[in-house]
Amino acid sequence: MTTRSAGPFRYFQLKRPGGLLVLSVVAACSQQPASAPRPPVLPAPPAAPAIQPPPGALVNSGLERLEAAWHLRAALNVAALSCRDRASAALPGSYNQFLKVQKAGLAQAFAAEQARYRDNDRAVDTHLTHVYNYFAWPPAGRGFCAVANVVAPQMAAMAPSQFLDAAPAALARIDAVFVGPEVAAGQPAVASAPVHMVAASDAPGWRVQFGAYAGQQRAEAAWQAVSRQLPSIAGHRPYFQPVPGQANLVRLQTQPPLSKPDAVQLCARAVAARIDCLIVAD
Repeated sequence: MTTRSAGPFRYFQLKRPGGLLVLSVVAACSQQPASAPRPPVLPAPPAAPAIQPPPGALVNSGLERLEAAWHLRAALNVAALSCRDRASAALPGSYNQFLKVQKAGLAQAFAAEQARYRDNDRAVDTHLTHVYNYFAWPPAGRGFCAVANVVAPQMAAMAPSQFLDAAPAALARIDAVFVGPEVAAGQPAVASAPVHMVAASDAPGWRVQFGAYAGQQRAEAAWQAVSRQLPSIAGHRPYFQPVPGQANLVRLQTQPPLSKPDAVQLCARAVAARIDCLIVAD
């Protein structure tokens, strides 16, 4: 190796086997070149906005199929009441069809939920409220609604014998919107146009609906049955709403209108008491 000095640089000539001469230039440590251009100073990229994980992150991890089916029901319920874009217009109907078609599997799932909490209604209520609030996390609204629009009709059209086995994958597909596909072990979220999810602060009011009945008399009888099964309904009055275009069909809802968190909590308690419900905007 031969070393030569030239101003602030030192040149190293390295002779490799075979006679190939390689020239390497290294700046001398003790001197700085007077005319060397300085690299441009680039501004630091703006920091990504901090996005907090949803409350109770990983609430859907490590579930067996029956609990996954029950969490899936909660997810689609929240989607049916929260997704308000044009693409979600059919979502409430798909959700109601899902409840009807998969009634047997959902009954098994709820029985397992009760057994898990040893028939402690308060514990079941607390857990379900936690799950409902998780899926109502506003930052996930766009992807959540887009995926729910796909999953709800699929679950409604699925054979009941296949539903419980399919529930974990369907839930993971939805949960990927909240915690990422790696954590949820599901498919990535479906791309979609922005979706408006109604926030509790700007909602005009919410009611809990307990079904639609053939006539006022049957709706009143249903209210009495709900009142017996659900002590939390005390303090609420029935609201009977005729269904437009459907002669003699009456929806049974609560009044007065509630805030969204209160409506979610009341519906969660109803579900814990094995009463089907849906939260609807007033």
